[in-house]
Amino acid sequence: MNKKDIENCYERIRTRIQRTPLLHSDPLDSRLGKGHKIYLKCENFQITRSYKPRGALNALLKKPKVPVVTRSSGNFAQAVSWAGAQLDIPVTIVMPENVSSIKMEGTRKWGAEVVIAGTTYQEQYDKVDELLRQRGEGHSISAFNDLDVIEGQGTVALEVVEQMPAFRHFFAPVGGGGLMSGCATYLKETDPNYEVIGVEPEGAADFFQSRQQGKICRVENADTIADGLRSPSVGEINWPILNRYVDESMVVPDQAIIESMRYLFEEVGLVIEPSGATSLAALVAHPEWEPKGDMVFVLSGGNVDMKKFMVWMR
Repeated sequence: MNKKDIENCYERIRTRIQRTPLLHSDPLDSRLGKGHKIYLKCENFQITRSYKPRGALNALLKKPKVPVVTRSSGNFAQAVSWAGAQLDIPVTIVMPENVSSIKMEGTRKWGAEVVIAGTTYQEQYDKVDELLRQRGEGHSISAFNDLDVIEGQGTVALEVVEQMPAFRHFFAPVGGGGLMSGCATYLKETDPNYEVIGVEPEGAADFFQSRQQGKICRVENADTIADGLRSPSVGEINWPILNRYVDESMVVPDQAIIESMRYLFEEVGLVIEPSGATSLAALVAHPEWEPKGDMVFVLSGGNVDMKKFMVWMR
């Protein structure tokens, strides 16, 4: 996969997705910018309120038109359900017992069948395999460990460069690594001087550990409010891409994520889910970090239970 693949992907999906805004915030500059500007890539305004439809749609367009069975804790589930509805492809999503009600409702809204299975990734992957065997047709799509999905997620960075090419630092959350793999590829193959920074919660910092040890590490039973970043490890496809193109890995506590959500709500009027605010939490958690230029932060989603959100905002 390379920059040209991502550009071809964008031509394939651009008429069906939203071109999300890149917002500048003077209040955030004053609070966190240290003399540089802060820009927010607002994927909460994407269809299904996260960046995930980019990769889901590209994958369904490129793969055989057969039923899809996959697992997801929420945002990818909604994206695949939406993409299946656009292309008239039946979709079944395996979700964990502790899935957010708003994400389950969002998945069912687009017509997907939802199957609940356990609380661990492995239990859900086993259920996917079982359903595929029982039905005798279809295939599964990974939310991150799939080149077609990665191409789609890389279009986030493509839009950023088109909207404002003159920035220095690019921050995005890392869960399984689909978003960051695509974005880092596009950015580094456009201009190696872009500095790419991946951000994870302390309770799910498998990529940070992987970078330190030089191999894929797993964090079982991740403990963080950022439910979209609880993947036990980055994907095998993602790992070499991330290792090649990501300049720095940062880890943030949940409290910094909550504080970032509060800043975004109070200063910009945005309702962002914990996973979506994790990129900005890097500045909150690491005041010692010094930017060398303007910064872009991917707000990866806005699917959050409003009762929990208002508790966090107190």
